[in-house]
Amino acid sequence: MTSERITDISERATEFNDLETGKVKIIVLDGMKGKATVIEMPNHGNTLIETRRGLGHKVRFEDEFLL
Repeated sequence: MTSERITDISERATEFNDLETGKVKIIVLDGMKGKATVIEMPNHGNTLIETRRGLGHKVRFEDEFLL
């Protein structure tokens, strides 16, 4: 089940020069500020994108490392 808030743009992925095999990145398109941001995901852990008053505010990384 996919949320209506998530859009698959796989067919347009070749438009992005930052596409790297083996890496997961999130593209944030901010229509309020007119910015596009690419965020590289950690190998293990959580990534939280925070908003404030409808605007992108900050990204919090919670990395975890296996022993």
